[in-house]
Amino acid sequence: ITVENRGFRHGVPGLAAMIASGRKVPRSQYYFVTAPVFEASDEGLAWLTKAIFVGEAEREANRVIVDVWQVGRDWRA
Repeated sequence: ITVENRGFRHGVPGLAAMIASGRKVPRSQYYFVTAPVFEASDEGLAWLTKAIFVGEAEREANRVIVDVWQVGRDWRA
């Protein structure tokens, strides 16, 4: 699976420096959203390429955590 995440992150002044220093910055202090697009060659995962997703992310000093939701109803029978 390949994922491309396009989105926005902005927040309180000095946000990047706070995160880089290892300080835990609550999600309420910044806006970090994404719209992931998936590519999958496996037929069992092809549904990922046919749906819209949105995500809310959290940035830590050495990783990004993204919660992802599918938009709309599940069309698979």
